[in-house]
Amino acid sequence: MASARTVLVTGASTGIGRAVCLDLAARGWQVFGSVRREQDADAFAASTPANALRMTPLLFDVTDRASIDQAKGDLQELLQGERLHALVNNAGVAIGGPLAYLPMEDFERQIAINLTGVLHCTQAFLPLMRGGPSRLIQVSSIAGKIGFPLLGPYHASKHGLEGMSDCLRMELKHLGVDVVLIEPGPVQSQVWQTAKAHAQEAEKRLSPEAFADYECMMTQVAKAAAKSEKSGVPAEECARVIRRALESSRPRTRYVVNRSGKILLFLRRWLLSDRMMDRMILKSLKL
Repeated sequence: MASARTVLVTGASTGIGRAVCLDLAARGWQVFGSVRREQDADAFAASTPANALRMTPLLFDVTDRASIDQAKGDLQELLQGERLHALVNNAGVAIGGPLAYLPMEDFERQIAINLTGVLHCTQAFLPLMRGGPSRLIQVSSIAGKIGFPLLGPYHASKHGLEGMSDCLRMELKHLGVDVVLIEPGPVQSQVWQTAKAHAQEAEKRLSPEAFADYECMMTQVAKAAAKSEKSGVPAEECARVIRRALESSRPRTRYVVNRSGKILLFLRRWLLSDRMMDRMILKSLKL
């Protein structure tokens, strides 16, 4: 392990997290990945690419500080005196619904996983990264810059992650930690199915007034989400961008992953006012 670069990737059981672990392990990184269930830990360890160092699972939940601290102790033992070279904060979920009627527990869960959980992990594992140049990768989204209707909780978490990461970039610079944001557009990932299942469950709890106000919008947003899921880039493409951010001697502060994301961010930043952007999005949803 002394000769290998070491990285911890949160949310490693599926999607982008799993793709990042496989990609880095195949290129000689010593990979540790966080999972929440024992069966996921077994599957993670068994998926190590041929001729690669073994991928090691760490069992913890990013919303449970006690389990994170336990995992920190386990990782410290596994490192055997070596430091952690990089942390990839990837774990996240997407929760939606009309903000005017959204149960507060749904909003709080979204922030707890996608934002507070990131800070929990950063605080816990940062001490293991001291002693040399290191990298903190924050997996955000173009949703951190652009808003779409009925995805308010998710957008709030990613906008918050963008702001928090800007602050961390300045606060950790003198400690030798480079903070890099990854901003994908749509990616083929399990997160779509999880979000769909949550939306179907959440709809059962909506009041008749909520359906009266938002039924049409919910239908159109669901159709748009299905299209985005099919047109999204493979998670492996996102993994390659993250590897580039990790291995570059002078990384950029932000990496936008796919072409559609780059176009939307260009329009948002340089060409369209807020109201023009709103009209473009609502028109695309046929609203």
